[in-house]
Amino acid sequence: MNWLYNFPNAVILLFFFFTSFIAMKVVHTIIHHHIKEHVPAEGHKLATNVHELVVMLISLVLAFSLGLALENTRTLAKAVSDEASQINNLDRLLLQFGDSAAEEVRPYLHAYTKSIVEDEWPDLLKGGLSEVTGKKFQSFSRAVIKLTPHGERETALYSSAIQLTDQIAQSRELRRETTEVKLPAVYWYVILVGILAELMISALLERGKYCSSLMSLQMIALSGMLALVFIFDQPYHGESGVQPDPLVRLIKLMGERHP
Repeated sequence: MNWLYNFPNAVILLFFFFTSFIAMKVVHTIIHHHIKEHVPAEGHKLATNVHELVVMLISLVLAFSLGLALENTRTLAKAVSDEASQINNLDRLLLQFGDSAAEEVRPYLHAYTKSIVEDEWPDLLKGGLSEVTGKKFQSFSRAVIKLTPHGERETALYSSAIQLTDQIAQSRELRRETTEVKLPAVYWYVILVGILAELMISALLERGKYCSSLMSLQMIALSGMLALVFIFDQPYHGESGVQPDPLVRLIKLMGERHP
């Protein structure tokens, strides 16, 4: 259902609301005409108790799943911010060298940063890294390695530059690994089975207009939580997905920075 991420969050919420409402009506119609008449009188009380338990369990699973998905999103957002900080520190460090050789490395670093946003980010949505960006990383990293420090000060700066380059390489690899971050499939199986059970049990309950309204509101609440879990399940996708905003701001800063 990755195609749903192409729509705004409001549309995704409406999709889950509409789907759950239709499912509730269909299941209720089937059970009402084929099963409910065979339920003994004491069975309705039992169904009410079981229904309350199932709703509580679904709510707990959804709450836990949403917390896990949000934590994954925050972790990825921090990783992108840290990567921007590492690139910014390296760019500033190259300026501190004070020679033309170090200054010539900065365009390579700038090109790499732009390529992350323009070339690699779309590929991250597909679960991989960009070869174009990889080549630009190799260009700037080789340029950093080829620097020849003179004196203790430049030697210290050179050591820091090498360390930052390694950190940037690790950050890029971390971005690739986080493309696979999402809730395990078993979570979705448990959630969907629980919601199906809730639909079937709720169809066994005695219903007047008041009860039907409450059941509808309850399903709207559950489907809303389910929609939130879906929205945040894959951190790179959708309107709420992590964006390369720290890198975009850094590109502008690097362009304005002069020796």
